Amino acid sequence: MVEKTKNGAEKKGTPLYVKIFIALFAGIAFGYVLNFMGGVENEIINGYVLLFFQFIGDLFIKLIKMIVVPLVFFCIIDAALSLGDIKKLRSIGVKTIIWFLATGGISATIGLILANIIKPGRGLQLGTAETAMEVKELPGIYQTLLDLIPSNPFQALTSVWQASGRMIRTPIRLPGGKRSNGNFRRQGLNAA
Repeated sequence: MVEKTKNGAEKKGTPLYVKIFIALFAGIAFGYVLNFMGGVENEIINGYVLLFFQFIGDLFIKLIKMIVVPLVFFCIIDAALSLGDIKKLRSIGVKTIIWFLATGGISATIGLILANIIKPGRGLQLGTAETAMEVKELPGIYQTLLDLIPSNPFQALTSVWQASGRMIRTPIRLPGGKRSNGNFRRQGLNAA
């Protein structure tokens, strides 16, 4: 990586892989320092520091997941548009489908063979379900902020109210000053 100084001379910057390794070893050193200071037994470290760093790590992973789908989508569109000839696109599409089916079939075969050899779950004793209902603890502020970032922005754009399959009921003002709860199927837009 070459950068220019004010007088036009070239100076070399630190390569990205060196920065990554510096951050990696700094994280390891910081982890050892936190462990030396008491680790999870220390209330301040366990209650605040680790929660904050877990939030930062989860935020980073969610941002990476969020960018992967559009990146792959637009890379595929860019590759298809750069071909120019429709016959090439058809040929690549057929090869892609054949490759997808072949690798899927191979992986399914390997999975079935290994499952029949290993027999996972044999001898597993499942207990009976409890009838008492447990009340879950409300998520903290960090989890609430992390839940605002979708893993797949296209899924978030196309699915409305993922939990119930309904539109989010937003109260709005209808003509005539009446309030609506957002359920236009029941009330209709002409409820003024």
